[in-house]
Amino acid sequence: MKITHLILYSCMLALSAGSVFADDDGKTFGDGTLPSLLAIYDLDNSGDLSNEEAKAMQDARKDARKAGRTDVLAEFDLDGDGKLNKDERKAAQDALAARIIATRAEYFLNADIDESGTLSLAEFQAIPSIANLAKRRPNIVAPIFSKLDKNENNLIELSEFLSRLTPPQIPN
Repeated sequence: MKITHLILYSCMLALSAGSVFADDDGKTFGDGTLPSLLAIYDLDNSGDLSNEEAKAMQDARKDARKAGRTDVLAEFDLDGDGKLNKDERKAAQDALAARIIATRAEYFLNADIDESGTLSLAEFQAIPSIANLAKRRPNIVAPIFSKLDKNENNLIELSEFLSRLTPPQIPN
């Protein structure tokens, strides 16, 4: 979550600074198009974000964060005081962690093509996000696989696949 915000704000900063990353043709993102994350805010279809469009994007993200907090409060603020106490926050984190684990377990099962209950290096490399990473940094996939393979059997088990999850942070 923090990395996503960092990337988003970095992109916004680059765009507001007048295409800092522009090449000789004035292209800012390789092929001259905005990433889909940013393109939805390019209301005039100019290929970059004006200051007003960047501000609108910031406001939309801020509203989304507030809405997320409101949803969490509605579900977990059992005493109705408008904030999460230690126990309520723990319950919210546990529920979010359970949803993340379920989603990631489903992702694992979909990647397990041979239904062996483990992922081989080939199956791991076929995961779309890993395949995309391999295009940019081909030498990084094997070390990631090895780091996940705690028992060093050249296979990733579900428990190993889930072991790198960090507990979600629930805002105050």
